[in-house]
Amino acid sequence: MPSAAALTGTVHVPTSQVLVRALFVGLVASALIGVPFVLRYWNEVKAAQRDALIEDRHHVELGSRITAQTLQAVVSDLRYLSDQNELKELLAEDTAPHRTRLAQEHAAFLRQKPEYDQVRWIGADGWEKARVHRTATGVEIALPNQLQNKTGRYYFDATMKLEEGQVYVSALDLNVERDRVEEPRKPTLRVAVPLFASDGRRAGILIVNFLAGPMLAELRALTPPGGSNIWLLNAEGYWLLGPGDDVEWAFMYPDRVDRSLAVREPDVWRRLSTEIQGDIDTATGLLTFERFYPLRPGRGAATRARELATSAADSYWIVAAYLPRAVLGAHARELAQQQLVAYALMAGLAFSAAAGLAYLSFRNRALSQLVSHVVDHVPALVSYVDAGERYRFVNRYYETLFGTPRSQLVSRPVREVIGEAAYAEALPRIRTALAGEPVSFEAAIEYSKAGHRDVSVTYAPDVAPGGRVRGFIAVINDITAQKAAERRERERMREVAHATRLASVGELATQIAHEVNQPITAMVTYCAAAQRNVQAESPNNTRLAGLIGAIADEAQRVSAVIRRLRDFVRKGEIAFVATDVNEIVTDSLRLVAGEAVSQQVQVVEQLATEPLRVMADPVLVSQAILNLVRNAIEAVTTSAAGRHEVRVATRRTGHAAEVSVTDTGPGLSPEVVPRLFEAFVTTKPNGLGMGLSITRSIIEAHGGQLRYCEAPGGGCTFTLTLPGIDS
Repeated sequence: MPSAAALTGTVHVPTSQVLVRALFVGLVASALIGVPFVLRYWNEVKAAQRDALIEDRHHVELGSRITAQTLQAVVSDLRYLSDQNELKELLAEDTAPHRTRLAQEHAAFLRQKPEYDQVRWIGADGWEKARVHRTATGVEIALPNQLQNKTGRYYFDATMKLEEGQVYVSALDLNVERDRVEEPRKPTLRVAVPLFASDGRRAGILIVNFLAGPMLAELRALTPPGGSNIWLLNAEGYWLLGPGDDVEWAFMYPDRVDRSLAVREPDVWRRLSTEIQGDIDTATGLLTFERFYPLRPGRGAATRARELATSAADSYWIVAAYLPRAVLGAHARELAQQQLVAYALMAGLAFSAAAGLAYLSFRNRALSQLVSHVVDHVPALVSYVDAGERYRFVNRYYETLFGTPRSQLVSRPVREVIGEAAYAEALPRIRTALAGEPVSFEAAIEYSKAGHRDVSVTYAPDVAPGGRVRGFIAVINDITAQKAAERRERERMREVAHATRLASVGELATQIAHEVNQPITAMVTYCAAAQRNVQAESPNNTRLAGLIGAIADEAQRVSAVIRRLRDFVRKGEIAFVATDVNEIVTDSLRLVAGEAVSQQVQVVEQLATEPLRVMADPVLVSQAILNLVRNAIEAVTTSAAGRHEVRVATRRTGHAAEVSVTDTGPGLSPEVVPRLFEAFVTTKPNGLGMGLSITRSIIEAHGGQLRYCEAPGGGCTFTLTLPGIDS
């Protein structure tokens, strides 16, 4: 875009009209210079003090809002943790795998949320069942021998008395280690909820340690530019955030318990502890304050949060801004100097200023017309929204997109113009912009008249010199076509990658099928010749003829498996038929019975008593089960000691049939697990790394899933599920 100077050079300013306006304004300005300076000075001093109070009130209100939002976020995170499926499963069945999964979920939560120090589940008996904590090197899961009994701790006893859905919030204090305040200081807030089992009995508590340091730093950062200080006091009058390090957290140090506002300024504290909000003119300065209740709603502007819980150690906090009187005096002297200089220069510069103002007035009018013309031709939605969320200006693109003349859009609420769905999406960002923060985001928005649009949005706040946000400028680019093109390109790249992988596997399968089918065909031919010879020479030897026939049948089955796998990787049609999973498992285990006996491995069948009917290709599913069982047998044989056992179980899970293969082998290393199902990844010295990859592809082609987990007693468990059909 051209610079302001370049735009100014393109407009024409009428000289004669500028001179007439300058003469008139200069005469009026000269007459106004006679206003007594003292009156102006006192008005300015009072205005400056009033502005300072307004600024302090704004920052106090903002500090209360920040504190309330922080507590809401902590309670929201805690409710999210208490509603996790891993916790529900653990409460239903307290097992080591369930505890491990819960601890892993809590560890992932701490890694994503640096503002938390600990997450713990404490049982109803007071013992920690699971604890994840932050250390200097990262996030650690406490070992069973590191868990402690918390019976008698204040937060445990208080939370255990709460009903379901209620929350306990501790006092905001410093973390203490070995009866000493931890250095550097670690402000901590403990938030907990009671836990209940499905039968209604108490199952303990879930508690998080919230590090309040960032919240206090954010409050300290709110310090107004006029010289005020932000304070945060508890209900006993102690500074949590105050005028100096020597008085902050004094109640945590036995030798500083007298360093509180309640002791030093009892009259001031009497008002603070009895009034919701207000301004106090003390001997040393101005104090603007607001009381904030962490957990319950009440009357007065200080209460910012809805009801979060029913139990709190700190009944209320006080957010205050203190402006020293010395700062006010310095500001008054500065105002006096400014007024004297302005008064001395105003008479001499009256006509010059009038001429300049006249010129600027005509130039800005012409420039405004030019800018309006440019903005109207920008292919984006450009508007100005005031603090009441009403449009004050919209460019012509609004008419194009919404089909409504912009004269009918100006002064209408944003919610009414863009519709409920779009307003719900934009509302949090609008509030951020009206709080003075610039906002940029991309979103898919459903407009009431323009339909579904992908947009790139920028909100630029319009902040007055005093800090008040008058509104914001909105620039909205329609990127629907661009996003659609990006989605098409991503889909195309996925298809190309998939086609490349399957082409490689398809070529390998074709080569294997070509090389293997020839000797298999020869085996079948030799078996047929052998049967004829037996029938001719020993017609009564039916047992030998049966064995030769069984060899031929198995050779043909190998040929069918290779052919079905080759067709599968080439995206051939799968021969779906209604079949019983139990029968497939039984047939598959019959094929590996000899191998299991030779390896001295016991294969245990635990089949469901009812038929588990699915639509599947029996050959492919049997091959998938064989892959898992053979892998299990090989894993068990590598184990030096212990039971050499492979357990194969089937059961119905909802509408699905489930087959699990569990071995008692040594298990898998953590490095292999994330890439377990990738092609060419193997833990065997001579393995190709294709078995599990093909097995998962077969199961997913049937609409099912293949999962891995550690077996409770050691070893591995692979579970495949297939969609069931009605019997």
